[in-house]
Amino acid sequence: MLSQLVITLIESILNQTIKLSPQLHFNLSAIKHKKLQLSIKDWQQDFILLYTGEKFIILTTDEKQADCIICASIETLLKLKDPAKITKLIREGKLDLEGDIQLAQTYSRALSQVDIDWPEQLSHILGDGMSHRVTQGITSLYSQKQKLVEKLKSTTQHTLQDELKIAMHPIELTIFKNDNRQLKSDLELLEHRINVLMQSVI
Repeated sequence: MLSQLVITLIESILNQTIKLSPQLHFNLSAIKHKKLQLSIKDWQQDFILLYTGEKFIILTTDEKQADCIICASIETLLKLKDPAKITKLIREGKLDLEGDIQLAQTYSRALSQVDIDWPEQLSHILGDGMSHRVTQGITSLYSQKQKLVEKLKSTTQHTLQDELKIAMHPIELTIFKNDNRQLKSDLELLEHRINVLMQSVI
């Protein structure tokens, strides 16, 4: 369950985003006062996102009481930055949606168009030099994370194929298929010879 402190923090970040990207007010104007309920599988938590026309309000709830209800994992929700993917994710069974799909698409489109110059914003607080170092540090951490994920995938595959022998290596699979075909051919030839021999004996 998400603590109230975390929910308050998310709400604060969203409202700060409105201040830094005023275009959000225009992009969300058509859906103000409409409730978007998010059911996050990873957190086993439901909450309602409401845009009042001036700010965001996040409410926790256990009831299905919104104009649009989305149920998905965090990984899937992050893919909603592209509104065109909503229908695709529904077809793939990764996202459940009830109610007004246009509400979900409007939120997705509006948030995907947020364009904030974070280094510039940080420079007002930290100064140009420190802002540059912080931005570089975050970029470096993200790059290291990507490399770590790729290394983990490679190590897992190697362990399964070469160490634990759980998964068959692609080359081994090719050899196995070829051997299987040859064995089948040999058996057919043997069967033919036996039939010929039986006929000659009779």
